[in-house]
Amino acid sequence: MAVTSGKGGVGKSNIAVNLAACMSRLGRRVLLLDADLGTANADVLCDIHARRTIEHVVSGACSLGDTAVKAPGGFRLVPGASGTSGLADLRAHRRNMLIEQLAAIESEVDVFLLDTGAGIGSNVVAFAAAADTILVVTTPEPTAIMDTYAMLKALRRQRSDATTRLVVNMAADEDEAADTHRRLQRASATFLDLQLPLAGWVPFDGAVIESVRRRVPFVIEAPTAWATARLGMLAADLCGLDATESSDPGPGFLGRLADRLGFSRFAERLDV
Repeated sequence: MAVTSGKGGVGKSNIAVNLAACMSRLGRRVLLLDADLGTANADVLCDIHARRTIEHVVSGACSLGDTAVKAPGGFRLVPGASGTSGLADLRAHRRNMLIEQLAAIESEVDVFLLDTGAGIGSNVVAFAAAADTILVVTTPEPTAIMDTYAMLKALRRQRSDATTRLVVNMAADEDEAADTHRRLQRASATFLDLQLPLAGWVPFDGAVIESVRRRVPFVIEAPTAWATARLGMLAADLCGLDATESSDPGPGFLGRLADRLGFSRFAERLDV
C-alpha cells in the first residue's frame, strides 16, 4: 500500500506511521518504507535516531534488511534520507540493487507500506502507481484539494487499474470529510473517468499535535483520542481488504516498480 499526497503538510507521513502501528497491533507483520529520499521524516515521528537509512542502501554500504529498525507499535521501519537525490538520479545498477533488496524483504511481511514523497514528481508517482492499493491523503483546504486532483490525474496516466482510495485528514467532522470526498469524486468521475472511494477520514485533534511534538505515534500516545478511533477503523478495513486477495495477483509491486523505473527485463526476472 502506498500512502501519498499531492502536497506536503497534509499529514501523510503521520497517517502512514500510525497506520503501520495499528496494523501491527492487528497481528500483521508490517514494514514501512519511507520512500521520500529528499525530506524523509517517518523516523522523526517515531523518535528513532537511525544509524542507517535508505541512502546507505543505494550507496551499497549495507542491505535493506540492515536498515530496518523496530518502531513504536511493533512495525519495522526503513528510514528515508534527507538531502539526497531521488531514484531518477540513481545509476542503473543502483536502481537494480534497490529493487532486488526490496524484493528480498517483501516476502518477510504481510503489509508493505510505502510513505512516498509529496507532490507529482516522477519518483513519487512511480512508487505510488506500483502499489496494490493507493491511499491519497488530503485535507479539506482548497489548495490541498486542487493538488490532490493533480495527483489523481498523474496516477491515472501511470496506471488506470490501480485501486485508489481517499483519506481525508484534519476534518472538522464527518460532514466536512464527506463534502471533501464528494468534490474530489465528482471531478475524478467527470474528467478522469475514475471512481474514488472514501477509505476513511481522521478528525483534526489536538492529541495528534501533541503526539507529534512528543515524537510518538498518536495511536500509542493517545489511545482514547477521536483520531485514534478513526484511524483504527481505517486500519481494520484495509487489513480486511488485504485478506481478500485476487486469484490473479498480476506482476506485484516490485514488478510494477521495476517496469516504471525503466527495468522491464528486470521486472520479468522478478516474477512477483
